[in-house]
Amino acid sequence: MSRLDDVNAFITQSRACRTADDLRRLMEAITREMGFESYALFQHVKNFSWTNNRLLAISNYSRGWLEYFFENDFGKDDPAMVASYRTSVGFRLAEIPSLITMTERHQKILSAARSAGIVDAFCVPAHIPGEINGSCTFTVGSTSTLPEANFPMAQLVGNFAYEAARRIQLAASPPSRVGGNPTNSAVASPTITTRQLQCLALVAKGKSDWEISRILGIGQETVKHHIRSARERYDVGTRVQAAIHAIADGQLTIYDVIR
Repeated sequence: MSRLDDVNAFITQSRACRTADDLRRLMEAITREMGFESYALFQHVKNFSWTNNRLLAISNYSRGWLEYFFENDFGKDDPAMVASYRTSVGFRLAEIPSLITMTERHQKILSAARSAGIVDAFCVPAHIPGEINGSCTFTVGSTSTLPEANFPMAQLVGNFAYEAARRIQLAASPPSRVGGNPTNSAVASPTITTRQLQCLALVAKGKSDWEISRILGIGQETVKHHIRSARERYDVGTRVQAAIHAIADGQLTIYDVIR
């Protein structure tokens, strides 16, 4: 199969996941398929604990590293986590100094990770308006190198894996509130019109509002209205996020955006 077929198969299988264990098994398989060794998908909360089943946390990191990480309170200063707030696309560890000012604490955490066998990583940020930020990180050890050719695949897998984890979390517990705002939106998929889906498919192809208006034969302001309405229905901040959500809930497929 092509990498695109692999991604489409992952998206389909992730929709069928009903429990965290279902998603863990799927993540372990796709992580190896992409050429990485381990993964960690979690929300960036101040007092994080892998034993709190109300938090979004799925990983196959070693138990020893996780215990050491939390015993030393590395969570709030993790440089990969801090760097993820500065970008919406995936980045490797070597790019972190270009995103944040590295401190001695940051260096200590990266050094501890290397000692634990996490030598390099590709981190995919997850930013959902009104929710706690998160990330999906794929790592390699000392015997492997990052599979750079598969970074685009890892970006997509990270996005859709996080969305699958959110859906599982929402099904398991009711929405909570942080800072007066709901941290999770409704489980049910919003109603998106055919024209909105057409616009989102073209957004995913990288088309501008003007190009979409020419392709669909409608006014540019109408295009903006359709995309804005889709963003509002998915409660997301960008047009690309709306397209990702439409694919994640099955209203669009990967093939809709490459035809």
